[in-house]
Amino acid sequence: MSDINSTVGSSTKFLVKHSTVCDDPWANTKAVKNSRYQLVTIDQWLASKDYYSSNDLVLGIHLLGEYYIDDIDILDHLEVFSLIEVEFASFTDGRGFSLATQLRQYGFKGELRATGDFLLDQLNYLQRCGFDAFEFDAQADITVIQEALAAFSHSYQSG
Repeated sequence: MSDINSTVGSSTKFLVKHSTVCDDPWANTKAVKNSRYQLVTIDQWLASKDYYSSNDLVLGIHLLGEYYIDDIDILDHLEVFSLIEVEFASFTDGRGFSLATQLRQYGFKGELRATGDFLLDQLNYLQRCGFDAFEFDAQADITVIQEALAAFSHSYQSG
C-alpha cells in the first residue's frame, strides 16, 4: 500500500483528480471560519440561494446520489457551483451515475466529485458519466486506484 499521508496529512480521506492525488480545498471548509470555499447541502442552498449566489464565494454543493435531477433546484444555477459532490450511499445504487450524466448534459463544467460507497471496478464508468474527481479513504492504495483509472483507454459504446 502506498503511503499517501505525506501528501494529504492526517486526513481520513484523500482526493484523486485526473488520476493524481491532490490537495482538497474543500476538506476543511467547516473548520476554517470565513473560508472562501463553501460546501453546502441542498437544504442550505434552497434556504439561502440568493446569499450564496451573490457573495464572493467558491461554492460547492453536496448531493446524494439518490436525488433526481428534476427534484433539485440547481439547474438554472449550475454556473454558480465550482464543485458538485455526489455521494453514493451504496455501490449497488446507480442513480448517482445518472445524476452525473444529466448534470454534464445540462452544462455543468466544474469539478464533479464522487464520494461514498463506490468500487474501483466502477471508476471507468464514473469517468464516462462525467466524474473527474474521487474521494477515497486514507487506507486506499493510490497505485491500484491509478491503475483502475487508466485501465481503459477506449470505449466501444458512448457513455
